[in-house]
Amino acid sequence: MSIETTVVNGQPPAFASTSERLCRPFLYGTHYVVDRVSGRATFAGDVAPGGDVVVHPGLVGVAAAYALWLGRAAFHAGGFISREGAWAIVGAKGEGKTTLLAALAGRGAAILADDLLVLDGLTALAGPRTLDLRPDAAALVGQAQVTTRVRNGERGRLHVDVVPLAVPFRGWVELRAGPVVALDPVPPAERVSLMAPHALRPLGPARAATLLHLASRPAWRLQRPKRPEALAECVDMLETLLR
Repeated sequence: MSIETTVVNGQPPAFASTSERLCRPFLYGTHYVVDRVSGRATFAGDVAPGGDVVVHPGLVGVAAAYALWLGRAAFHAGGFISREGAWAIVGAKGEGKTTLLAALAGRGAAILADDLLVLDGLTALAGPRTLDLRPDAAALVGQAQVTTRVRNGERGRLHVDVVPLAVPFRGWVELRAGPVVALDPVPPAERVSLMAPHALRPLGPARAATLLHLASRPAWRLQRPKRPEALAECVDMLETLLR
């Protein structure tokens, strides 16, 4: 797989997706093309995209394309590793998934992925080694001093340690806002509805079967108030659960 950036003047190619080629709009008026046959991903625009945005979120789009081409399940989710395997963190936009991952990293947890979690059966695959945090989130988790500014200064980038490329998939953590910190088990009958909104393509019969298979893994619902001190309480609860 090769990654390149280039300058292309004029109108971008038609945005489309086939079994061999994907073209999508990207940040700041640019676009990217992923070609399955040549194994090349090209990021282009009137000004070539910077390497910081290619690393993230650019590689998320590339990985998502190949995941779907190869028949793997892909979710808008983060992931971290416990002693027994990988846990997915899912939740609505703005619920603080990346902030929670950064707080876990600050406690020494291994981070598997952010924004995109790819599952090959019951095996979870590693993603890029970065977490991009808004300034307030970086300050909240105490990582402001170890981040670099990316995305035109809009994010602080936290670099996380190298992890194995593939680890057993252990289960799900759904992050939700709420009035008090709480961690509750999700019954098996509710797990598909927990996962489905975060899957990267619409459900068909085969896709539904995949989700039923993944629903065999345990799932927990983590409720987090927005008050700053609640983040540490959430991490404490997760650490206690996984021990």
